[in-house]
Amino acid sequence: YISDDEISRYSRNKLSFHQSIGYADAGSLPSLFRGLPHKVVHTIVSSFTYFYMYSLVQTKYAAYQKGFMRKHQIKGRDKIENAHGASTITKLLLTAIAAMINTCITLPLDTISSRKQAEN
Repeated sequence: YISDDEISRYSRNKLSFHQSIGYADAGSLPSLFRGLPHKVVHTIVSSFTYFYMYSLVQTKYAAYQKGFMRKHQIKGRDKIENAHGASTITKLLLTAIAAMINTCITLPLDTISSRKQAEN
């Protein structure tokens, strides 16, 4: 049960549609870019981390595949240098693994940039 006092307090604290549009006028343009430096750092680190992790995962998979072929004496193992010859499902799996690692590493930066953007 919600009391009438709580409802009226909530109604007074809510901004009307016209009041909320006022935040996007020219006087508050800097507020639209609040937290931008943090977001730029997050984007750069995230892009680098994803690229590095994808290259690492791809190299490890190619080494595994080459070792597997050597162990089972399958011909053509010398031609395997990376995972480019892998199936589409394998490439998607390698990409997903790299993305998960990237998210685990860069999530604190994303949290910081989101908090900086939401500051008053």
